Amino acid sequence: MVFCCAACLQARAQVCQTSGNMIRSVSVNDRGEPVITWDAPADLPGNATGYIIYDYVGGAHCMDIITTVGLGARSYTHAAAKPLSASRAYSIAFETGSGNDGDLTQQHAFPWLEAVYDSCRYALDLQWTPYTGWGRVTYNIYGGELGTSLELLASSISGLQYTYAGGLRELPDNEWYEVYVEAVNTADPAAKSRSNRVAVFTKTLQRPAHLSIQRLRYAGHQVQLEFTVDPATRLATFHVMRSSHFGGEYAPVHTFSGKTLQSWTDEAVHSMYYYRLAAENNCRRIAKQGNVLNNMELFIKPENGEWHLSWNKLHNGRSYSLERLEPSPQQLLSNVADTAYRERIDASAAALSYCYRVASVTDIGGKSETVACADYEPEVWMPDAINPQSAVRNPHTGRQRNRFGPVLFIDPSAYAYRLEIYDHNGGRVAAIEKAFTDSPLEKSWTGVNGQGVFVPENMYLYRLELSFTNGKTIKKTGNVAVIMENVF
Repeated sequence: MVFCCAACLQARAQVCQTSGNMIRSVSVNDRGEPVITWDAPADLPGNATGYIIYDYVGGAHCMDIITTVGLGARSYTHAAAKPLSASRAYSIAFETGSGNDGDLTQQHAFPWLEAVYDSCRYALDLQWTPYTGWGRVTYNIYGGELGTSLELLASSISGLQYTYAGGLRELPDNEWYEVYVEAVNTADPAAKSRSNRVAVFTKTLQRPAHLSIQRLRYAGHQVQLEFTVDPATRLATFHVMRSSHFGGEYAPVHTFSGKTLQSWTDEAVHSMYYYRLAAENNCRRIAKQGNVLNNMELFIKPENGEWHLSWNKLHNGRSYSLERLEPSPQQLLSNVADTAYRERIDASAAALSYCYRVASVTDIGGKSETVACADYEPEVWMPDAINPQSAVRNPHTGRQRNRFGPVLFIDPSAYAYRLEIYDHNGGRVAAIEKAFTDSPLEKSWTGVNGQGVFVPENMYLYRLELSFTNGKTIKKTGNVAVIMENVF
């Protein structure tokens, strides 16, 4: 064994000067042993008999010869360096028949990693020393549960520290977790170096395995949520979080502590919101977040005798189903990608309220549904004049010109009404009532007063109140002219 100190380096400058970068990498294997690999130099001296490997155990100025290997060797495992407590630096020189008279390579040292688990942030804080011996270097981080194949967690890091908080893979609770850093030579990406492995125990209160909004129902400007929380969690504070944008900031709108099936209603909702659950730990930090569901807005517009229905997409929505709830429930769409539908309005049904429900299931779990209703007001036509002495029928309505009353193009049994006629002094001239079972032609004003006498020609005021079988009402007022023409 040969020991070379600072004094001998000065005395034997020929031996201790550096040359080339023959070393390809210095790394740590799975057993915690440094491994030095190198390439054969193009200018290998003709009298070279092997390679001498140096270990800088005391820093930059002192080194030990740890071994000599033959010219055919391209790597060496320094098993005696275990257990490692810090990074180690190595260099190589040629051995010749006359002794050590080759130049030393540059020093190469693998990264030394330290890692600490923060149970408040559920994060691993990593810090490491730089790889020495290359020019520009980037770093990758690998991690996984102890005893498993470690996976890439982060890549192309240019600094010497990193915090991992579950970007690609969430850190497990109360498990031994192992990490290491991989250095990459940017000038030769195939040249890589692994740091020591560090195992940490992720001791913490057990987080919930799931926080799931199972169902979101939006109707009447209210969002009703039904959700579940993993009962095995040791945490006790949970929030319903809300945001106006999927990627925006979520703020708590409801806090609860129970772990059984829960429900909550968000009142006075007039726009689209995104909802998710979150669990809070004892450090008052968000420990876990669940799936996202948004309320879908269903828009209903009448046009040309049709309902035009449309709705916004559900985030991660897989497909949509549309159902008519009133009148006469019917499934209109089932598991389609469409977000619009048209339906003909059946005017003869006299249904003033049409209600629809659109529902979707997301790719990541949870069902969102929206119920919206629209009122269809049947067209009510009122004649503007009456001729009590004429029996001619209006060709469009079928009503005789000597009868005044509302004209509706729906089933007469669907509506009833009270019609009152007033003169311009405010005196009531006549009152007619139609029951649901009556014919509107029979229950109309014929231009006579309460005593059965024709009223004089003039303008009269009418008041009409229509009632429908579903409880809806329509009120109308207007004028009608009485014209006495002897036309038959």
